[in-house]
Amino acid sequence: MKQQLGGLHGATYDAVFRQPVSRDVGWRDVCSMLGLLGDVSEDADGRVRVTRNGQTLLLRTPPPWHARASVRQVLEVRGFLERSGAPSADAVPDGVHLLVVLGAPKARVYRVEMRGALPLRVSPYDPFGDGGHAGGARDDDADGDAARETLARILNGAEQVLLFAAGDDAPAALAGLTAHLKLRHTDVARRVVGSVVIEDELDRSADRLLAKVRGVYARFQ
Repeated sequence: MKQQLGGLHGATYDAVFRQPVSRDVGWRDVCSMLGLLGDVSEDADGRVRVTRNGQTLLLRTPPPWHARASVRQVLEVRGFLERSGAPSADAVPDGVHLLVVLGAPKARVYRVEMRGALPLRVSPYDPFGDGGHAGGARDDDADGDAARETLARILNGAEQVLLFAAGDDAPAALAGLTAHLKLRHTDVARRVVGSVVIEDELDRSADRLLAKVRGVYARFQ
């Protein structure tokens, strides 16, 4: 996207990616540049919301007397621009339905094969050769955000996504992943069609998962 920027906007873009981190990036310049690269709006609480290619960034406006973006804000903008560039070539093929099963120690992803509106079978989905799983994503887990980012990468482009979770941490795991997707991966969040807490320990056999998936899809009929 950099090639579309010139003049002050191009200079601001370069400043955001400068090493070491620049302490002389104008706040208004950052907002103006982001306005060309994505959709910018201001929330009721005064935070600036930027949306681009299904990604969202929230930035708190500095006090009026502070004309420069903080180092933290520059790093946040840099990370946002990196992850919200061109849509990933690894996106799920059109029409694919995916199931995420959250539970210790790993979250796993399955492909739901459809015949019309009827789920036909459930099979492990491993697009990146890493087992189709991510580490635990509990709110108190230091690796939680990294695990959620891995799941978001796997789910990118799916037509529909189901979320299942079992165990004592099931409600928190679902809430954490859902909030993360809504904040950082709005396009994926819009594809989530159901979130189900399983009261007992979830049997991950294909037949049991398929039965539960069919139960959810039956509600759509």
